[in-house]
Parts: sequence; structure tokens; C-alpha cells
Amino acid sequence: MAISDKIKEHRIKCGMTQAQLAEALGVTPQAVSKWEKGTGYPDLSVICPLADALGITTDELLEHKNVLRELNMKWLRLKFKCEKW
Repeated sequence: MAISDKIKEHRIKCGMTQAQLAEALGVTPQAVSKWEKGTGYPDLSVICPLADALGITTDELLEHKNVLRELNMKWLRLKFKCEKW
């Protein structure tokens, strides 16, 4: 299951709206929407608080192998200001 599906599924199980989850994490509701649509990923600094808010472990959240790779690539692109790696 993709991280986008996990975020949405567990958010709903917790009875939270996207706005409530966003407020708990200090991000915008638009960011949460992007995560759930799969058009964006949570920043690495939000992974632990996100898992806590959803009542799951980071291992459960990041179980999909490509998620860690994508997050690492995003971080490298930002760090080195590269569009492609």
C-alpha cells in the first residue's frame, strides 16, 4: 500500500479531517491533500509526528520500499538544488 493510501486510511480511522491533521502537524491542509493524492510527500521532519498522529509506527507508515527512496531523493534534490538526480 502506498504512503498516500496509508495516510488517508489512518486519518479517517482516527476520525480526523485533513485540516485537523494539518493543524496537528503544523502544515497546511493543502499539503495533507497532496500527500493523500500521491502528488507530494511529507517532509522527513514530519514523518515521526505524522505516524504518532495517525496512531501507527514509522515502520508501518513507510513500509512501502519506494517511499524511503523517494523521500531521500527529495531531500537530496532540495539540498543540492537539483531538479533531477
